[in-house]
Amino acid sequence: MSIFATRVVNATYSDISHFSERCIEDFSSHGNLASSATLVVGIASGGIPLAKEVHRQLHADGDAADYMEVRCCRPSTKSKEEGAPSKLFSLVFRLPYFLLNILRLVEHGLLASRSNSGRTIETQGELPTKAYKWVLIVDDAVDSGYSMSCVVDFLRENLAANPNLLTASYVVTRNSPVYRPDFTLFNNVLVRFPWAKDAKK
Repeated sequence: MSIFATRVVNATYSDISHFSERCIEDFSSHGNLASSATLVVGIASGGIPLAKEVHRQLHADGDAADYMEVRCCRPSTKSKEEGAPSKLFSLVFRLPYFLLNILRLVEHGLLASRSNSGRTIETQGELPTKAYKWVLIVDDAVDSGYSMSCVVDFLRENLAANPNLLTASYVVTRNSPVYRPDFTLFNNVLVRFPWAKDAKK
């Protein structure tokens, strides 16, 4: 078995809703998450739509949980943002899916071979001072696991009252990440989410 993803699957908004339902159902064994004692944390940028859906469903099930966003930055994030011009990207994204899938798999392999050091955490606004019982951290994909691990460590060190931290990711793309989330739907694949730049509208 390959240690890296070998295929790409497409996710729909219905799939995102299903992920949120399964995530909440799985974590309900720990206690009542649909309360104001819960904080949902979305990891930017891919984890935000999934975290918002989890937060929306928790709100529908009971008292409103709180919500915040964090960003885990690494050197490759900036280099990708400062990379090829938008016109080149627009041409690449017009390619058929089978070619885009190959490009995704190649990029995945190249990123896996690079160093994973140098991450920093940025919060969108001030950290809450409220004492939460549960903190649910949501991301779209766990690759190396370093980003999720850094966010967990950051929140454990900076949130009040030592809350219970639960982690969820739609997919884990490698066999042995340094941090594996408590809940995930898929393993060893890459997922093209509806908001991805190479998703066909």
